[in-house]
Amino acid sequence: MIAADFRVCLDACVLANHGVADLFLRLAEKPRMYSPVLSRQILDEVHRVHVDRLGWPTDLADYFQREVSGAFAEAIVDDYEDLLPILTNDEGDRHVLAAAIKGKAELIVTHIP
Repeated sequence: MIAADFRVCLDACVLANHGVADLFLRLAEKPRMYSPVLSRQILDEVHRVHVDRLGWPTDLADYFQREVSGAFAEAIVDDYEDLLPILTNDEGDRHVLAAAIKGKAELIVTHIP
């Protein structure tokens, strides 16, 4: 049996790319290879990319959000905003690092197409 206690924060660009998201989310399903870490802000960013940049219908993007949030409810972290002022990485990515810290992630996975 694999101990899936290795925590990985998934950045929005991973979840917005359908093929990459499918791979990482399947690996996080039971019996999982790792434990995902997400935040509402990451999921909101995914929704914006799906609708605004990729042209998904809003109802499809909403469905994706509901399914990911429901299937991985334990992965969603919050109350990390107090970390934002002390982080020095790119301002647009501070919420990802803060969520990773709060969720005790050992790794952040991002994707550059």
